[in-house]
Amino acid sequence: MKTVPLDPNNPTTPHVTYPLDGTHEVTIVLGATVDLGGSTDSFTYSWNFGDGSAATAPAAVTQPFDISAQHQYPPGAAGGTTWTAVVTVTDTNTSATYSANYYVIQQANNLSSRVDVAIDNGLWYLHQSMWRCNNGKLSGGPYNNVANPNCGVGGVYGPTGKYGGWDQITFGCVFSPCYANLAYEGINGSNVQAFEVNGHFESGPASDPYTDDVNNALARMFMLLTNTAVTSKTYNAAVPSCSPSPCTFTFDGNTNGQAIYVNQSQPMYQGGMIMDAIVASGTPATLTHTGPAMGGGLPGINGISYKDVVQDMVDGYSYCQNNSANGYDGIGGAWGYNCLNQNYDDGSVSQWAAIGLIGANRSAFGISIPAIVKDTNGLWTTADQCTSGIYTGIFGYNIYNYGKCNPPWGPFAITPSGMVQLTMDQVGRGNSKWDLAETYYHDNFCNPPSSGATVSPRDYTYGLFSFTKSMLLHDPGGVPTAITLLEDRPAGTNAIDWYSAIGPESGGPNSCDGVAQTLVKRQGIFGGDGGSVGSPNPSSPQNGYWQGHYFDGNQGYFETAWTIIMLRKTVFAACPQNLNGRGTPSGLAPARIDLTWTAVTNGAASYNVMRGTTSGGPYTLEGNSTLPGFSDRTGLVNGDTYYYILQPLDANGNPIACQSNEAKITVPMKKVY
Repeated sequence: MKTVPLDPNNPTTPHVTYPLDGTHEVTIVLGATVDLGGSTDSFTYSWNFGDGSAATAPAAVTQPFDISAQHQYPPGAAGGTTWTAVVTVTDTNTSATYSANYYVIQQANNLSSRVDVAIDNGLWYLHQSMWRCNNGKLSGGPYNNVANPNCGVGGVYGPTGKYGGWDQITFGCVFSPCYANLAYEGINGSNVQAFEVNGHFESGPASDPYTDDVNNALARMFMLLTNTAVTSKTYNAAVPSCSPSPCTFTFDGNTNGQAIYVNQSQPMYQGGMIMDAIVASGTPATLTHTGPAMGGGLPGINGISYKDVVQDMVDGYSYCQNNSANGYDGIGGAWGYNCLNQNYDDGSVSQWAAIGLIGANRSAFGISIPAIVKDTNGLWTTADQCTSGIYTGIFGYNIYNYGKCNPPWGPFAITPSGMVQLTMDQVGRGNSKWDLAETYYHDNFCNPPSSGATVSPRDYTYGLFSFTKSMLLHDPGGVPTAITLLEDRPAGTNAIDWYSAIGPESGGPNSCDGVAQTLVKRQGIFGGDGGSVGSPNPSSPQNGYWQGHYFDGNQGYFETAWTIIMLRKTVFAACPQNLNGRGTPSGLAPARIDLTWTAVTNGAASYNVMRGTTSGGPYTLEGNSTLPGFSDRTGLVNGDTYYYILQPLDANGNPIACQSNEAKITVPMKKVY
């Protein structure tokens, strides 16, 4: 028996629920699985929610990986009330029973609670919609351990014969509507990353049902990669790293002679998602156990380290970047859908190249991005930006086909893709390219989503994901500086809390909803975030997900994972999400605030403790800790309220692109007797 833990390292940490109003509670999903050990007996399962309500009637176990339930806890319960739900599986042949606990806590209806519930429901949906192969048997959707030779038992399938994913499979579509009908490995990368940034890793405890999901999907990812020998490449670009030009480079950062690519269509689009998922594992020394074997004088993929896989993918992306010798525009510096995509510089694809390269560099993997790649990409971002007219500041899609000021899907699809490329080039605020783009995005950020994705940036999931990455990865001059407040640049005016704002459409005081509230309201087939109608319904694959690019009511392939990652306010790593503390007033000793959190087990070596006096920052550095705790004793005043976040650092002291929850803590007034 396995129930989903909120924190795999602290399995009794309760999941959040909250009241919508005095008479309605949000609907939450309680995720659980059972391993029947190959038994042919019949089994039933039932839930006792621990709140005095009636237990559910015994239901037949038809899919052992899904014995979940939905429930609304009492809306009148006081904040901090906890419940222990119990799921029980009964062998109807022997009457033997097996039980597991699921912990829940009542919290206030605030943004943090809404985000936690949305992510919980979204991750369970990804778990439900995954297909699984295990030693020649298929499970998922209508299949339950159905014998199928395509599932394999060894070789490329690894020593366990286990793998799984969400991409197209040869034995038909798992769900209707068909979720797994996309011949894209990238869907596996994005979905795995959604689990990882929430602390669910392949190295996680066996008691976490998501541990198996991540293991299976990573095995599938490596199966769909291919390797080839590295070759040299000549540039004609007039940039510092190519002086005098022309210059020739051989990209082979680990000197193993091979480059690695996605072995499917559009490899340059998909590869960044795969790299991000591997990087988000935080374990560069882990060895693969699937994928092409050694051969032809190359080490192959099966049996090499994750770091070597990512380095070889960096080598592949570096080689595949167009140069000025190809491309109708005569510029190069970007990527097309395929390697050295002759005559095709593509702003959308280039974002995925950039995000993969940034992840390889700004993580525990610490892989360098070749200077020539950044230099020539800088030529592209200059040529690709519209600098006059109504679209001043935007980035184009493909200059030759559309021009830089004629966006085919509206200005909010590719503009943030250009901003992600700027972060790779270490260009940020103070540079005209960045300032023009941020200003355009800022000035349109609050356009009503009901107007459509070509008018509203908050209605375009793909663009919003790119924008979120650019804000978190902002890296002017090589100094990572995440942006909390979106501004008119360069004046720095009219600040918008792009993530946390609550606008009039949600009864808040800000100019409009930020990313988090916008996305929380959009979850589920009906939209909305709870109650008897409009709540996510993850018991069906058609519910609990997020919709497509244009918010048209249709299921999107990538949007659920991308939304979960955005809601967690991270890119490559799991961040502490339970930062909290307690204040002690001054007396014989100065006032202090003691902070605690759960350590991130993959990738973070220490934590910068940041403090502000207003929610959302700005924050100043108060200290660093290698332990999951910190005592702040600097300049605190009795009765004042302070806001804290954590910035995790890797082993080299570089900030990991994620941010913890914000803790609001007040120093009490000293009692007078």
